Amino acid sequence: MEADTSSSTMSPADHRFCANTLKKLQSNQHSVFFREPVDPVRLNCPDYFTIITHPMDLSTVQRKLERDEYDSVDAFVNDIRLIFDNCHKYNNPQDYVALEGKKLEQVFDRLLAKRPSTLVNGIENEMSEEEYRRCEGAIKEMKKKKYESISWAFKKPVDASAWGATDYYEIIKRPMDLETLENKFKASMYPNEESFEEDVRLIFDNCYTYNPAGHPVNSAGKQLEGIFEAYWAKAHKKASKGKLFV
Repeated sequence: MEADTSSSTMSPADHRFCANTLKKLQSNQHSVFFREPVDPVRLNCPDYFTIITHPMDLSTVQRKLERDEYDSVDAFVNDIRLIFDNCHKYNNPQDYVALEGKKLEQVFDRLLAKRPSTLVNGIENEMSEEEYRRCEGAIKEMKKKKYESISWAFKKPVDASAWGATDYYEIIKRPMDLETLENKFKASMYPNEESFEEDVRLIFDNCYTYNPAGHPVNSAGKQLEGIFEAYWAKAHKKASKGKLFV
């Protein structure tokens, strides 16, 4: 029987970053509800594992990190994000647990700004300054105040309970929104503008998958996609002429 030669490809610097980030999250005052696996009996939430099919908590992340089960910072980040996604999916937006989760998520976003950015998904981060500014400009364009009447539905992760879309996460397996897009961009999680564009288009693909043609949200998605397409085309046209569109 051959020995398992597979091992974590996470660099020592990336591993230190993850370990330090996790330690700060665990010691944060807002992390109390997220340090250990949810106990449905003790917390009187018997339907938790019916609704949350992929549970995650900080102690589980720590165990996986200690066992070198993460092959990249992205994998680590995805599990931390899963903690917050589960929190927002199960709890109402104004529930104390949800508010604590939001505060801890903000702490995590600030910690991500210190992330080593040499490698993203195991690929050298080759996004040029020009690509960076195009992506940054696209986010700013879609978030402009004058477009609020059509962008509101895409600004944050879908609150399935509040919207009465209880089957949303059963139909949409890879959710995406402008806030998540911007957080990933700021955390240098896109190695190039193609990967950034893929997530932008995922926002609209999800919109059309869930909302039928003629639905107001579907129509809003078409309009916002048009705004993105116009900016993206103009930005690349300017770049091809040696000018950077911002």
